[in-house]
Amino acid sequence: MSWVGSLVLIAASIAGRQPPSNWEYSQTKDPISDEVRARAFAGGAGGRIGFKCDAPGPGSVYLEFISDNFLGPHSPDSEYRDFEFRFDSGEGQLDQWSYQDDHAIATESESVSAVLEQIVKARKMLVRTHDYRGTEQLTTIGVGSAANALRRVAATCKDVDAAR
Repeated sequence: MSWVGSLVLIAASIAGRQPPSNWEYSQTKDPISDEVRARAFAGGAGGRIGFKCDAPGPGSVYLEFISDNFLGPHSPDSEYRDFEFRFDSGEGQLDQWSYQDDHAIATESESVSAVLEQIVKARKMLVRTHDYRGTEQLTTIGVGSAANALRRVAATCKDVDAAR
């Protein structure tokens, strides 16, 4: 076989492979209750997006965006602000997420379900947040293999609906 033929076979082999997962999975066990908690995060320049649960059970998986920058001071009443995002080349979307310190979270079931449904099919997520001064922050995150990460978190968290 010629070297050109070998290159074609190698390129075809590489093209058929999935890219390495950008998701980091971890779990912890509560020392008092023995409940297992799980989380998976994918990062990019400016921040990361993840699936988490704080206690196992139906509806326990939620979304968290952690910024590399301070988004706003912590207050007793979490401040809901615009959280804009886009998957791949799809349309931009606007939601209201709870902002505290360097992160924003979505716990409302409709918001969580809508994002989960899209993220498992996407390769890239673009996030726009605004800090407490109104300064825009853009973050691009590779979210390929999100379905695998979500399945692991949902199984550990015993939240079967999250992985659908």
